[in-house]
Amino acid sequence: MRNKYITATILALMSGGTNIFAEDGTPAPRLVVNITIDQLRTDFLETFEPFYGTDGFKKILRGGRLYKNIQYPFSPIDRASAIAAINTSTTPNLNGITAEQWFDRSCSMSVSCVNDVSYGGLLTMESASAQNVMTSTLSDELKVATKGHAFIYSIAERKETAVIPAGHCGDGAFWVNKQENCWCTSTYYSKKAPKWLETYNLSNTPYKKSSCVNEQITDFALNCISLNSLGKDDNTDILFITYNAAPSIDKDGNENCKDTYIQIDRDLGRLINNIQSSIGLDKVLFVINGTGYYNSLISANKKYRLPGGTVYINRTANLLNMYLGAIYGSDKYVEGYLNNNIYLNTKLIDRKRLNINEITDLSKTFVRQCQGIANAYSIESIISRPSSETEDIRRGCYLSRCGDIIIETAPGWDIVNEDTQQQYSQYRGYLLTPAIFYGYNIRGEKIDNPVSVEAISPTIAKIIRIRAPNACKSAPLF
Repeated sequence: MRNKYITATILALMSGGTNIFAEDGTPAPRLVVNITIDQLRTDFLETFEPFYGTDGFKKILRGGRLYKNIQYPFSPIDRASAIAAINTSTTPNLNGITAEQWFDRSCSMSVSCVNDVSYGGLLTMESASAQNVMTSTLSDELKVATKGHAFIYSIAERKETAVIPAGHCGDGAFWVNKQENCWCTSTYYSKKAPKWLETYNLSNTPYKKSSCVNEQITDFALNCISLNSLGKDDNTDILFITYNAAPSIDKDGNENCKDTYIQIDRDLGRLINNIQSSIGLDKVLFVINGTGYYNSLISANKKYRLPGGTVYINRTANLLNMYLGAIYGSDKYVEGYLNNNIYLNTKLIDRKRLNINEITDLSKTFVRQCQGIANAYSIESIISRPSSETEDIRRGCYLSRCGDIIIETAPGWDIVNEDTQQQYSQYRGYLLTPAIFYGYNIRGEKIDNPVSVEAISPTIAKIIRIRAPNACKSAPLF
C-alpha cells in the first residue's frame, strides 16, 4: 500500500502545498468518485423512482444535495463538450472541446477531439491524448496541489469521455476496444499497458454487448479502485466514471428509457455499497451529473404531423459549392462539413485572391434559404461581433476548430450526413439535467434554482481544498 500521507504532509509544510486538513481538523475526502451519466434527465430520474432499489438513485436522491436544474451556457452540446465543461469549469470557447469530432483542415477529414498521433494506443489502434484540452482540469489541479501524489483514473465506454476527465496529468484513462473486446488505454499515460489492466482483460469476461456496458464499466471501476488502492490514505484520489443513459429501442419499436435507468440504478447501488464498505461513506465524495442534452431515437414528427424534418448537410454543402462555382468559376470552394459546420477552402480562396468576407456573406445568405435552417452565421461575426442572440453559440465556438459557416436548424429538424451516416441533433427545447453531491457528511437537500455547470468543479475543488481549474470564473455551489 502506498504511503503518500507522510510525503504529502512534508511537501505541504515545506512548499505551501495542498491543505490536507480543514481548519477544524477534518480531513478532506480520501476519494472523489465523479460520475457523469450521458443524457441523464432530471424528469426521467424522478419518474422512474418507484422502480429503483434502495441502494442506488433512491439513496443519493434522499441523502444527497440535489441540484435539479444544471444549465449549460453554450450551444450546441454533445457528450464531449459537456464533459469538458464539467471538468474545466468553462465553455468550449476557452477549453477548446467544441464537439466529439471536428474537421481537421490539415488532413481534410473529421477527427476525434482527443486524437493525437504522437501517442499510440495500448491494446488498441486508437491514438489519444488530452492535448486538445486548452485549459487545466480538476484532475490537473489535484495533481499539482498534491505534488503528483494523488491517483487519478478515468473509465468510460468511449475514448473521448475517458481521456477528457483524466486531463493532462491523469494516471490512466481506460475505454473499450470493441474490435478486440477488451479494455485499452494510450501511451500518453504510460509506455506500456499496466500489468493489472492486462490481468483484468485475461481473467474477466470480455466486453461484448452495448446493452450491458454500464455493468461492465462498474466491474472495471471496482477493480481499478481495489488494484490501485484508491482512497486508502489521507491524500485525495479521483476516479471518473462515465455511464450511458441514452434510450434504447424495445422489441415493439418503442423508445425505452425505464430499463436503462433501472440498470444504472443497480450499478450505482453496487458501486456505492462496495466503496462504502471498503473506504467509508464519510471519507468518499460522490458527484453525479448529466450532460445537458438528449438524443431521441424516434422522431414523432411524421407520426403526429409535427413540424420538422432532416437537413442533409452533404447536400447543402454541395449546393453551396455549385452556387459559389457559378459566381467565381468551377472549383472546390467548400473543403468539408461536419455536424452543423461548413468549412470553406480558405487556401483556395486566398490563392485566387478572392474576398473571403464577400464569399462568407454570400454563403450565409444561400444556406439560410435551405429548408429546415433557421439561421447561418460566420465564425468571424460570432466571435468579433457578439450579441445576446448568438452568445450561447459564441461560447460553443473555438476559432481553429469550428467551420466558417455555422448552421442553426429550425426546431424539430435534425442534421444528417449521408456520406458518413452520422446524425446530429440540435435540441433547442428546455431540458432539466441534475447534479448530485453525496457522501462525505453532506446533508440532503433539493435545490430547484438553475445553476451553471461551470460551478460543479469549483465546488469539488473547495471540498478537497485545491484550486479550481485555471479558466474557472464560477463560485462554488456551497
